[in-house]
Parts: sequence; structure tokens; C-alpha cells
Amino acid sequence: MNKKSPLLPKLGVRSVLLLSIITTLAACSQSTQQRRQAERGFDYLDVELSPVLIIPGDVEQPGKNPEFDIPGKSQAGLIGAGVDVRSPTQVIPLVSGSRVQNDPQGITFWFDLNEVDSLDETIDFTGRLMRKYLASQNTKILKDDMENNTIESDWMIFTGEAGIWPRRKTLESQQRFLYRFKYEANGRTAGFQVELLEAKELLDGQNNEFVLDDFERQRLSVIELNRVIGYLNSEREAYNLRLIEERERQRIAAMSDSDRAAYFDQSVGLDYDRQGGGNFVALANIDKTVNRLQQVLPTLGFELEDFIENAGKMYLVYESASEETNARYDLQSMELDSGNFELTIGSNGRTTVLTFADNEGKVLRGKSLELLYENLRILLDSGVDD
Repeated sequence: MNKKSPLLPKLGVRSVLLLSIITTLAACSQSTQQRRQAERGFDYLDVELSPVLIIPGDVEQPGKNPEFDIPGKSQAGLIGAGVDVRSPTQVIPLVSGSRVQNDPQGITFWFDLNEVDSLDETIDFTGRLMRKYLASQNTKILKDDMENNTIESDWMIFTGEAGIWPRRKTLESQQRFLYRFKYEANGRTAGFQVELLEAKELLDGQNNEFVLDDFERQRLSVIELNRVIGYLNSEREAYNLRLIEERERQRIAAMSDSDRAAYFDQSVGLDYDRQGGGNFVALANIDKTVNRLQQVLPTLGFELEDFIENAGKMYLVYESASEETNARYDLQSMELDSGNFELTIGSNGRTTVLTFADNEGKVLRGKSLELLYENLRILLDSGVDD
């Protein structure tokens, strides 16, 4: 059954890899048998039961709860050292929009590459991702067979310590994995599985007893899967950004000289809609206008406290600009009191309407608005010095 992952915090790749390595070494710091068993021993199994209290028949029998009775040796099921207390390891689907599929063929982690144009690009990404990941783990590739959608690693080595001081020993855990890749028909969705092929342990350079049952094999596979997911989390985002930038470069290269000049021109013309209640009309789309406003408003003395993009609201604090600044850009002193202002921004796609209001929501009018318009028009057109 496929499940969409919930929104998760964006953990750094280093944090995820470090957490996985610590988990691996913590699990390897004891013998295989110790990992399977509860702590503090099983002396309770040898406890002799006290004689049964004999109550005369004419006396009311005391109440008894059998829940805490110590089981006898003949009880059905496993007890004591026979009970495996190891907890399963869960997949951590850090990548937004990802999903985990668990079926008899194994655990598959699915994710999307929204910016790719073809299946070939997706296959190229997954192959390069796994090669870079293994290189980051200082692990060689034994078999690179992306034609059959698999990559097989050499020994991946994790080093830690085992035991209690002063008898601590160096523990080295070695593991080899097979990575399988899958792709959906849309060409943008990829999945991968991780299978543990071999595992062994060395304690101070000597072979350490290591029983690799099905549970432990799956647990180590999932830990490695989480390491790869952590690495994928940032690599996918960087890859999508590179694709966007490359396509933008190609689009600009195909432009005419006049279109290219207009593209790089950040100036924004400004009209004053006196009939419409004192609105300013920027002759540009909303993205270009907002970018320009964020550059020039501080020069006019407006500090941007907050911008709620989906509401089209900028919250500003005004403190008059210095005489030096006004002289540099040929601005006039504005008749505005210091304090809080709101700038409402709306757009029809081609032009953008700007409405200034005070902290009570009253739209600015009169001489103060005339001076603000003239100063804003100059800066939106010419920009400010870097």
C-alpha cells in the first residue's frame, strides 16, 4: 500500500547520515545475542514460588490478580532469553512528496523529479546520485549496471567502540549493499530499494561473532536506505534548480537582442491613478515590481517589517531619509510622520497596483501622496546604488 509522507522538517544531509551511522554502531556495540535479549538477566525464571496460602473454607477467599504470576517452564511460547526484543527500524521519508511502498518484493522509496523532461534524465540522475553517495561514504562500486538498474557496492565500513572503559575495544562493522532502481511510466517518478548482501564485524581486528538473521538483514537495509534518503533530500533540490537555471539560460540565448535587453532591465515605470483613489500603477508584473520595491523602499526611509505574499501586504516602518540620501537621488522631503504604514499590492498580470495606507488603514491622499509618488517613481525607474 502506498502512503504519502507527511510534511517533515528539513533535516540536513550530514545530520541524517550521522544519525544513521550512530544507529549502526550503537547496534554493533554488543554481541548479536545481547542485542536480541532484554537487559538485566533472567534470574526471575529460577525464583521458587512461595507455598500457597491455605485459607479455611469458612473464611472469605482473598482476591487475586493472576496477571503478575511468574510463568512456569511449561508455559507455551517464548520466555526469558528466548524473547527477541529488537525493535524494527522505520523508513524516514524526508523528501517532500515521497512515499514508501512495502510489499513482498521489499521496501521501495518513491520520489519525483518535477523538472525533468524525460525518463533518460531521471535515470541519469539516479545513477549519478548513487555514485556520488558511495563516494561520499568512501566506498567503491563493485558493479555498476545501470542498464539493468542496479549498482552493487564494495564494503562500507563503520568504526566505533564497544565495551566499558577500561576494556573498550575498537569495533568495525562492514556491510555490502545492492541498490535497485525503478521508474514509473511518467518518466519523472523514480524509486529505489536497498538490499544487504553481506555483513561482518571485527573487534580489535579479530572476527566478531555475528548472526545475520532475516530481521537483522532487513534492519541494516533500512538504516542504509535512510542514509541514501538523507543524501537524496538535498541532491534532488540542487538538481532541479540546475535544470531550471539551464533552461532559463537556453531561453535567454534564444531571445532577440531587444527582448534580452528588456529581460535584464529591472526598471519599473510608475503612473498615478488620481481618479482611482490615489493608487500607483507600476508598469510591470508583480514579481518584477516587488523585487524593485524591496530594493528602493529602504532608500525612501521605509523599513520592511513583514511581507505576506499571498495577501499582497507589505508592513512598513517609516523614518524620514537623510538629506544626503535625498540629494544623491534628487528626492524631495516627504510630508509623512514617522510610524507604521501598509502597502497593498495587486496585479492583473501585466501591471501592478500599489496602495499606501497609514497604520489605521486610511489610504494616503493629498500632498504627502504626491511627494511619495514622485520619489518612488524616480527610484523605481533608476534604481539605487549597490
